[in-house]
Amino acid sequence: MPDLQGYINTGFENINANIPTAFSTLGISLNSLANNACHCSSGYVTSQSYLPALSPAGNTMAPLDFGVVFKIKTGTVSGGSPLVNIYIVGSNDGGVTWTSGVILNDSVLTLPPDVAQFWKFGTIYTPNSAQVYESNMLSVKNIFGGVPPTAWGFIVENKTGGALDATAGGSISYQMAVGTFF
Repeated sequence: MPDLQGYINTGFENINANIPTAFSTLGISLNSLANNACHCSSGYVTSQSYLPALSPAGNTMAPLDFGVVFKIKTGTVSGGSPLVNIYIVGSNDGGVTWTSGVILNDSVLTLPPDVAQFWKFGTIYTPNSAQVYESNMLSVKNIFGGVPPTAWGFIVENKTGGALDATAGGSISYQMAVGTFF
C-alpha cells in the first residue's frame, strides 16, 4: 500500500503534520457489480474543522488530507477499453446534503445522465480478466480545491464488459493526515 508520508503539502506555514501508518477502509460492496452498473460507498464524515482559521491556536488537531487507494478485481473482461470509473461526492454539512442529492449508504446507484455534476476521482484500466488492479494513492483535498469537505465518499462505475469478481470485487482504503496548527 502506498504511504502518505511526504505526500502531503498543506500550503500552511504553521503546521506540524502527523501521518498515521494504518489504513482504514470505507464500506463498499463491489462483489459481482454488473457491467454498466454503479455502486456508492458509505460516506466518511468528520466533525473536525479542516481550516486553520476555524481552529483556535494552540495545538488544535485537524484533518489535512486523505490519501485513498482503490483495489478492483475483475471477473470476465470483454470489449475494447475495459475500465472502472471512480467519482467522488462531497458534503459541507457533515453528510446531510450530498452532491446532486446522492445518498452514500453502500448501495447500488443509477447515475444521472449528466455525470459532469460529479468530480471524476480517477479511472482504473482493467484489460485482463480475473486480475487485481490497485490505483495510485489519490488525494481527496486536491479534488476539492485544497480543502476536503466535512464528508465525502465515492461512486464506482463498472465499464469492464462483465461483472466484477464475485468474491473480491473491490475495496477502498484511506489514510488520514492530521496536523497541529499553532
